[in-house]
Amino acid sequence: GRITLHVFWELNYDFLPNYVYNAATNRFTKYRGIAFSAAVSRDRPPQMSHHYLWGTKQLNLAYTTQYGQYSGFVGPQHFHTMCKLLGYQGIAVVMEELLKIVKSLIQGSLLQFTKTLMEAMPKICKLPRYDYGSPGVLGYYHAQLNDIVQYPDARTELFHNFREFGNIILFCLLMEQALSQEEVCDLLQAAPFQNILPRPYCKEGEKLENKQKRLEAKYQALQIVPNIEKLGTAKQAM
Repeated sequence: GRITLHVFWELNYDFLPNYVYNAATNRFTKYRGIAFSAAVSRDRPPQMSHHYLWGTKQLNLAYTTQYGQYSGFVGPQHFHTMCKLLGYQGIAVVMEELLKIVKSLIQGSLLQFTKTLMEAMPKICKLPRYDYGSPGVLGYYHAQLNDIVQYPDARTELFHNFREFGNIILFCLLMEQALSQEEVCDLLQAAPFQNILPRPYCKEGEKLENKQKRLEAKYQALQIVPNIEKLGTAKQAM
């Protein structure tokens, strides 16, 4: 659908090439330094009347201020929202397209850069004696690997491709975590409708079976499956 297409468009043209991950905050933030891709041009959002949003101008300002704290980064809140909007089918489509991008990166630019760096590696690079000390060992390796360090495309192309590759892996991981939490919430909310009730608290002298039966009788009207089997058709009960 349109939401799935929009999410993938944002991922491909803005999120993957321009965002960096911070493990301390568990967030992606936009890199403000070197631009590795062309600036993304977006259409201005349509002007909406107040009653189409939160009801009144004052409520719109209040909620805009409240949700403004979630702008400027991509974090767990956004992944939970994407899970709700995309659903299983939309998530599967996005993941499939991301896997195609990973395949093109590995078989394309990363493979070529790896071959080039392997050719530039020194044929012999032995472990120096410990008598040289840390500065001597560092200087030795720096001299041996000078061609690798001075490789002109490493910072502008190679590291950028690795960042895109890492962003895809982290995006899939965080989407999986958000989806797992959403599934737990769905199961807990659906439990009363499936005759799955929590174990009631029993005081001294009370019987668990009696309280459990009273709970089942109380929520019997919410149990969809037995009601459909009783009142619906065979096709609806499947």
